[in-house]
Amino acid sequence: MYAGTAKFPVRKGKNYLLRIVNAAVYNHLFFMVASHNLTVVAVDTSYTKPYITDILVLSSGQIADVLLTANQAKAKYYMAAKVYTTHSEANIDNTTTTAILSYVGSKSSTTPILPEYNDTATVTNFREASDVAILQAYHFHIDDVYTTDFPSNPPIEYNYNGDVDKTLWVPISGTRVKVNEYNATVQVVFEGTNIFQADKPSNAYSRL
Repeated sequence: MYAGTAKFPVRKGKNYLLRIVNAAVYNHLFFMVASHNLTVVAVDTSYTKPYITDILVLSSGQIADVLLTANQAKAKYYMAAKVYTTHSEANIDNTTTTAILSYVGSKSSTTPILPEYNDTATVTNFREASDVAILQAYHFHIDDVYTTDFPSNPPIEYNYNGDVDKTLWVPISGTRVKVNEYNATVQVVFEGTNIFQADKPSNAYSRL
Protein backbone atom coordinates (compact mmCIF):
# COMPACT_ATOMS: atom_id res chain seq x y z
CA MET A 1 0.00 0.00 0.00
CA TYR A 2 2.83 2.39 0.84
CA ALA A 3 5.42 1.14 -1.65
CA GLY A 4 7.54 3.98 -2.98
CA THR A 5 6.11 6.57 -0.56
CA ALA A 6 8.61 8.27 1.77
CA LYS A 7 7.95 7.57 5.46
CA PHE A 8 9.12 9.63 8.44
CA PRO A 9 8.88 7.87 11.82
CA VAL A 10 7.86 9.99 14.83
CA ARG A 11 7.18 9.29 18.50
CA LYS A 12 4.05 10.50 20.24
CA GLY A 13 4.69 13.55 22.45
CA LYS A 14 7.86 14.66 20.65
CA ASN A 15 8.40 17.93 18.76
CA TYR A 16 9.94 17.98 15.28
CA LEU A 17 11.41 20.76 13.13
CA LEU A 18 10.51 20.36 9.47
CA ARG A 19 11.97 22.38 6.61
CA ILE A 20 9.46 22.45 3.76
CA VAL A 21 10.85 23.50 0.35
CA ASN A 22 8.79 24.13 -2.76
CA ALA A 23 11.14 22.78 -5.42
CA ALA A 24 8.67 23.40 -8.25
CA VAL A 25 9.90 25.76 -10.93
CA TYR A 26 6.67 27.60 -11.75
CA ASN A 27 3.96 26.54 -9.29
CA HIS A 28 2.67 27.60 -5.89
CA LEU A 29 1.88 24.66 -3.62
CA PHE A 30 -0.51 23.89 -0.78
CA PHE A 31 1.00 21.67 1.93
CA MET A 32 -0.74 19.94 4.84
CA VAL A 33 -0.16 17.18 7.37
CA ALA A 34 -3.34 15.28 8.18
CA SER A 35 -4.82 16.17 11.61
CA HIS A 36 -1.77 18.25 12.64
CA ASN A 37 -1.14 21.95 13.07
CA LEU A 38 2.17 23.52 12.07
CA THR A 39 3.94 26.37 13.86
CA VAL A 40 5.83 28.50 11.31
CA VAL A 41 9.07 29.81 12.85
CA ALA A 42 11.06 30.87 9.77
CA VAL A 43 10.43 31.75 6.13
CA ASP A 44 13.25 31.62 3.57
CA THR A 45 15.71 30.93 6.44
CA SER A 46 14.77 34.16 8.25
CA TYR A 47 13.12 33.88 11.66
CA THR A 48 9.56 35.16 11.85
CA LYS A 49 7.05 35.68 14.63
CA PRO A 50 5.74 32.15 15.26
CA TYR A 51 2.19 31.51 14.13
CA ILE A 52 0.07 28.37 14.00
CA THR A 53 -1.62 27.13 10.83
CA ASP A 54 -2.96 23.88 9.44
CA ILE A 55 -1.82 24.67 5.88
CA LEU A 56 1.20 26.20 4.12
CA VAL A 57 1.12 28.07 0.83
CA LEU A 58 4.60 28.18 -0.70
CA SER A 59 5.63 30.00 -3.85
CA SER A 60 8.24 28.57 -6.21
CA GLY A 61 11.54 28.06 -4.39
CA GLN A 62 10.17 29.24 -1.05
CA ILE A 63 11.26 27.61 2.23
CA ALA A 64 9.32 27.34 5.48
CA ASP A 65 10.66 26.03 8.80
CA VAL A 66 7.83 24.65 10.93
CA LEU A 67 7.46 22.91 14.26
CA LEU A 68 5.23 19.86 14.42
CA THR A 69 4.11 18.24 17.67
CA ALA A 70 3.30 14.54 17.44
CA ASN A 71 0.18 14.86 19.61
CA GLN A 72 -2.35 12.71 17.74
CA ALA A 73 -3.40 9.09 18.13
CA LYS A 74 -0.85 6.57 16.88
CA ALA A 75 -1.47 6.21 13.16
CA LYS A 76 0.05 6.99 9.77
CA TYR A 77 -0.74 10.56 8.71
CA TYR A 78 -0.22 11.65 5.13
CA MET A 79 1.74 14.78 4.31
CA ALA A 80 0.36 16.08 1.03
CA ALA A 81 1.04 18.88 -1.46
CA LYS A 82 -0.77 20.03 -4.59
CA VAL A 83 -0.68 22.95 -6.98
CA TYR A 84 -2.42 26.28 -6.40
CA THR A 85 -3.22 28.25 -9.53
CA THR A 86 -5.90 30.50 -10.99
CA HIS A 87 -5.55 28.89 -14.43
CA SER A 88 -7.91 26.29 -15.80
CA GLU A 89 -7.57 22.82 -14.26
CA ALA A 90 -7.03 21.42 -17.75
CA ASN A 91 -3.74 23.32 -18.02
CA ILE A 92 -2.13 22.11 -14.78
CA ASP A 93 -0.84 18.95 -13.14
CA ASN A 94 -3.53 18.54 -10.49
CA THR A 95 -2.06 15.44 -8.91
CA THR A 96 -1.18 15.27 -5.22
CA THR A 97 2.29 14.34 -3.96
CA THR A 98 2.48 12.58 -0.60
CA ALA A 99 4.74 11.32 2.15
CA ILE A 100 3.84 9.65 5.45
CA LEU A 101 4.29 10.81 9.02
CA SER A 102 4.31 7.44 10.76
CA TYR A 103 3.86 7.17 14.52
CA VAL A 104 5.96 4.31 15.88
CA GLY A 105 3.70 1.28 16.35
CA SER A 106 0.86 2.64 14.16
CA LYS A 107 -1.31 0.73 11.69
CA SER A 108 -4.20 2.91 10.43
CA SER A 109 -3.76 5.93 8.15
CA THR A 110 -5.34 9.38 7.65
CA THR A 111 -5.21 11.69 4.62
CA PRO A 112 -5.58 15.52 4.72
CA ILE A 113 -8.25 17.29 2.69
CA LEU A 114 -6.41 19.86 0.60
CA PRO A 115 -8.13 22.97 -0.82
CA GLU A 116 -9.27 23.10 -4.42
CA TYR A 117 -6.48 24.03 -6.85
CA ASN A 118 -7.94 27.57 -7.29
CA ASP A 119 -8.83 28.31 -3.64
CA THR A 120 -7.61 31.91 -3.53
CA ALA A 121 -9.35 32.62 -0.20
CA THR A 122 -7.12 30.10 1.58
CA VAL A 123 -4.03 31.66 0.00
CA THR A 124 -5.12 35.15 1.07
CA ASN A 125 -5.77 34.04 4.67
CA PHE A 126 -2.35 32.41 4.87
CA ARG A 127 -0.57 35.47 3.46
CA GLU A 128 -2.35 37.79 5.89
CA ALA A 129 -1.33 35.63 8.84
CA SER A 130 2.31 35.45 7.80
CA ASP A 131 3.08 38.85 6.30
CA VAL A 132 2.00 41.46 8.88
CA ALA A 133 4.94 43.78 9.53
CA ILE A 134 5.39 45.59 12.86
CA LEU A 135 4.82 49.06 11.38
CA GLN A 136 1.76 47.79 9.52
CA ALA A 137 0.36 46.38 12.75
CA TYR A 138 1.06 49.68 14.54
CA HIS A 139 -0.64 51.92 11.99
CA PHE A 140 -3.66 49.66 11.42
CA HIS A 141 -4.05 48.55 15.06
CA ILE A 142 -3.61 44.84 14.32
CA ASP A 143 -3.42 42.80 17.51
CA ASP A 144 -1.10 39.92 18.45
CA VAL A 145 1.85 40.99 16.29
CA TYR A 146 3.96 42.68 18.98
CA THR A 147 3.84 43.95 22.56
CA THR A 148 4.92 47.38 23.85
CA ASP A 149 6.79 46.19 26.96
CA PHE A 150 10.32 46.40 25.55
CA PRO A 151 12.39 47.45 28.62
CA SER A 152 14.29 50.74 28.71
CA ASN A 153 17.01 49.07 30.79
CA PRO A 154 18.12 45.43 31.11
CA PRO A 155 15.50 43.71 33.30
CA ILE A 156 18.18 41.47 34.83
CA GLU A 157 21.68 42.63 35.73
CA TYR A 158 24.55 40.19 35.25
CA ASN A 159 28.13 40.16 34.01
CA TYR A 160 27.59 41.34 30.44
CA ASN A 161 31.23 40.63 29.50
CA GLY A 162 31.21 36.89 30.21
CA ASP A 163 30.58 34.23 32.86
CA VAL A 164 26.82 34.24 32.22
CA ASP A 165 24.70 32.31 34.71
CA LYS A 166 23.19 29.15 33.19
CA THR A 167 19.68 30.30 34.11
CA LEU A 168 20.07 33.05 31.47
CA TRP A 169 21.32 30.86 28.63
CA VAL A 170 17.85 30.34 27.14
CA PRO A 171 16.33 33.59 25.80
CA ILE A 172 12.69 34.57 26.25
CA SER A 173 10.82 34.53 22.95
CA GLY A 174 8.86 37.64 22.04
CA THR A 175 8.38 40.55 19.63
CA ARG A 176 8.57 43.68 21.75
CA VAL A 177 8.81 47.32 20.70
CA LYS A 178 9.73 50.62 22.30
CA VAL A 179 7.80 53.65 21.06
CA ASN A 180 9.87 56.86 21.17
CA GLU A 181 8.91 60.48 20.63
CA TYR A 182 9.75 62.12 17.31
CA ASN A 183 13.17 63.86 17.32
CA ALA A 184 14.28 61.97 20.43
CA THR A 185 17.94 60.92 20.75
CA VAL A 186 18.31 57.24 21.51
CA GLN A 187 21.35 55.28 22.61
CA VAL A 188 21.31 51.60 21.66
CA VAL A 189 23.80 49.17 23.19
CA PHE A 190 24.47 46.00 21.19
CA GLU A 191 25.72 43.12 23.29
CA GLY A 192 26.96 39.83 21.86
CA THR A 193 25.21 36.63 22.90
CA ASN A 194 28.34 34.50 23.13
CA ILE A 195 28.07 32.81 26.54
CA PHE A 196 31.47 31.11 26.48
CA GLN A 197 33.66 34.07 25.51
CA ALA A 198 33.40 37.68 26.61
CA ASP A 199 32.26 40.23 24.01
CA LYS A 200 32.64 43.98 24.33
CA PRO A 201 29.41 45.93 23.79
CA SER A 202 28.99 48.40 20.92
CA ASN A 203 27.15 51.72 21.20
CA ALA A 204 25.08 53.50 18.58
CA TYR A 205 23.30 56.87 18.78
CA SER A 206 20.40 57.89 16.59
CA ARG A 207 18.04 60.86 16.33
CA LEU A 208 14.51 59.86 15.40
